[in-house]
Amino acid sequence: MTQATKDLYKCTFYADGDPNGLASLTGILLQENFDSFPGRRKTAGRIARPIALREGGSGTACTILFGSDKALVLNDIAGLPSVTVIDTTGDQLMAVSQLKMRAGGLIPTGFFSRQGMAVIRAILRKELIVKGLITHPITVLRFIALMSIA
Repeated sequence: MTQATKDLYKCTFYADGDPNGLASLTGILLQENFDSFPGRRKTAGRIARPIALREGGSGTACTILFGSDKALVLNDIAGLPSVTVIDTTGDQLMAVSQLKMRAGGLIPTGFFSRQGMAVIRAILRKELIVKGLITHPITVLRFIALMSIA
């Protein structure tokens, strides 16, 4: 009898020392989502460009590179990310992780909820800045789908 092994998609860190707080939190959240929602591995493989996250208050940042079999989380901003998400208040990234997305992010059902409207208000008030939202909207939606715990 043969036993099928499931495809693993690992989230690894690359840093001179330990990963910073934002990189660590992002990597743990992504790995838990890859383990809990195996379909998101395919979505991650479709993101060809780096994505950067930055906390506005502390200035802590990380960059995520997605590949076909793993994601690499780097301290600080590396290279030229196509999307940069800046959380100026420190709690908007958690609000984004509560949004429900379908079809790998292509159907953003979470934006039609109370939490989704709060995220849209945060973007309009510049509490959550998403550079690349207009030029790379599919990448932004796929990233939200990967970060979502819903």
